[in-house]
Amino acid sequence: NHALQGHTTYPLPQQVSLNEVLTQISQSQRETTELSEWIATEVEKIASHQTNQLTRLRKTVIGLCETDPWAMEQAKEKLDALESGKENLKQISEFIKRLTADFKLTVVSGSLDGTVRVSKENHSQMFEGHSDAVYSVVVSNSKEFIVSASDDRTLRVWNLVTGEQTQVLEGHSNLVFCVAISKDDTFLVSGSKDKTIRVWNLSTGEPTQVLKGHSGSVFSVAISSTGEFLVSGGLDKTIRVWNIASGEQTQALEGHSGSVRSVVVSSSDESLVSASEDKTIRVWNLSTGEQTQILEGHTGGVWSIAISSKGDFLVSGGVDNTARVW
Repeated sequence: NHALQGHTTYPLPQQVSLNEVLTQISQSQRETTELSEWIATEVEKIASHQTNQLTRLRKTVIGLCETDPWAMEQAKEKLDALESGKENLKQISEFIKRLTADFKLTVVSGSLDGTVRVSKENHSQMFEGHSDAVYSVVVSNSKEFIVSASDDRTLRVWNLVTGEQTQVLEGHSNLVFCVAISKDDTFLVSGSKDKTIRVWNLSTGEPTQVLKGHSGSVFSVAISSTGEFLVSGGLDKTIRVWNIASGEQTQALEGHSGSVRSVVVSSSDESLVSASEDKTIRVWNLSTGEQTQILEGHTGGVWSIAISSKGDFLVSGGVDNTARVW
């Protein structure tokens, strides 16, 4: 449904038609913000724009603006002006560049004050509904909604455009520390102080699995890109791998000497990275369960990690007040 999601870089000839560009868009894979920059550059090379090609361009550009009503209105005005001859392709290119800059500055956050905020360069929107601290937020891959996890034992689903609360997911018997969403936006996974992990069907709002195995709080969860398995880390110092369909625990990885605060899975599903109170970050082979690297440098517990889409570097944050790139 989103023509601009998941595109990759590829070489282009010096002279290209609009039709060639749009065909390549549909066949390639690259992230939305990267692709919009590419369109902005390459669209200036286009010499031909027949009616049917302009229709496809309209659909593609509007796809950039689906979660931003203001941008949607502006895009329609610009494209109407292009069709009437009042604006040219270079002006449309500049407009896309401005959209790209705006998208990059969108931040979603959760706070101890119980609110969720969506912040952009020039405005901020506050979502209220939780009765206690918000510990985790995640944005859907469609960019249409966000999910928050709270000390009030609930998860809440919010429309990212309107701020409307569309679902309240209840079931955990203690505070919810973490939440992750599947790549296809069909299900959620949450971890709690009640020592369980729950898998939720987003269509029904009901849990499909309750996974038990950790002997303490579950601080972090991550879902594989295929949606076949999930990984969890917790107070008991272990990392556990689960088959989502069956609910079976397939691996329990041990090595950390402190609680595991954050886990991430590489986009290839080959590696797992964990961060711990023991001040280390560890890399694991998911097929064998073997620990392949120990990254040391933080002088305090490591609470957060993120891995690049290519898997070539990661970023960590710790209680030593530093963020580190590896």
